[in-house]
Amino acid sequence: MKKITFFSLLLTCTLVFSQNQKIQIPDSLHTQEIRITKSGSFGNAEILRIYFNSNSNLILELFEKDKDGKFELVKNKTLPREDNYDEKLWLKILMTDIHHIADYQGILYKFKKDKEIMFFKDKWTIFYNTTHSVDGVGYEIEISGEEKYNSVRYSNPDSFLKTYPEIDELKSVVDLLNLIRNEFNIWEE
Repeated sequence: MKKITFFSLLLTCTLVFSQNQKIQIPDSLHTQEIRITKSGSFGNAEILRIYFNSNSNLILELFEKDKDGKFELVKNKTLPREDNYDEKLWLKILMTDIHHIADYQGILYKFKKDKEIMFFKDKWTIFYNTTHSVDGVGYEIEISGEEKYNSVRYSNPDSFLKTYPEIDELKSVVDLLNLIRNEFNIWEE
């Protein structure tokens, strides 16, 4: 199961890198930028970019994979500066702590429930329950800001948060996704 998750994340990373080249997204991030790649189990994918450009405008770009497997820009807008909306939105993104959290692979130990010691095959060992997901929606999130860069990958964070509400990293990812959903009416659950 872990090999399947790792392979799918590796495949997603490879696809994202190759797609960045095809849609003219630079490999390096702006000083203040977040990129979220959403990948589904049936090959559908979207890339969302929110960044401050050289004119200090906050830009939103959304790319979707079309039926031919090519990414096309479907939304491109400069976010308003009125009432400092752009700066406040960026700060809301940072408030999710997405730029501090560990990758899914780094927190696997937190998914172990109901631990107990049992005698098995002539030795004492630890047994536990955990939940795995084979398909669903995966997110790769890259952020540059506050003089820090972070890149994390999470599979089915909404579903896992329902099972593991005590895991802060899942809460941060879902808080970020809910912010994006509410602000831009995309990726509704």
